[in-house]
Amino acid sequence: MEKGYSQPDLLMIIGVCQQQISRIEKGADVKLSNLIRVLEGYGLEWQCAPQGTACQLEASC
Repeated sequence: MEKGYSQPDLLMIIGVCQQQISRIEKGADVKLSNLIRVLEGYGLEWQCAPQGTACQLEASC
């Protein structure tokens, strides 16, 4: 997952403030919408699955 982005790089890519990035890095509670924007900045996507089924999800789509 590491792409070597600095906080300023992420701010430009995903359009959230530095405080939000810092809170996510520290493990603080954040809005789901902000977390999704950060994931998209890393080329990832959010997926939701019923408990106990995550290991059954297809690895490649």
